[in-house]
Amino acid sequence: MKLTRESSTATFMTVFYCLFDTLKRVMTFAIGGHPPVLYLAKSSSPKFLDVEEGLPLGMIEAAYSGNQVSYSDGDIFVFYT
Repeated sequence: MKLTRESSTATFMTVFYCLFDTLKRVMTFAIGGHPPVLYLAKSSSPKFLDVEEGLPLGMIEAAYSGNQVSYSDGDIFVFYT
């Protein structure tokens, strides 16, 4: 990864990457050291969306895992830093 090779040891970046499939009503996401998104579904308790693997970008070359969540009309995703 270019960021890992070309940055100093004190440099890193966090990221929350997601894609919304509005036809299937599914959000696919991955996290790299960023705080997880808060998902507020009308039909269940609030929860944080997280993944198993996801260090900040630029620290070390690492694996990143993703996840998916189905959503409905009126559900809310809270993105924050």
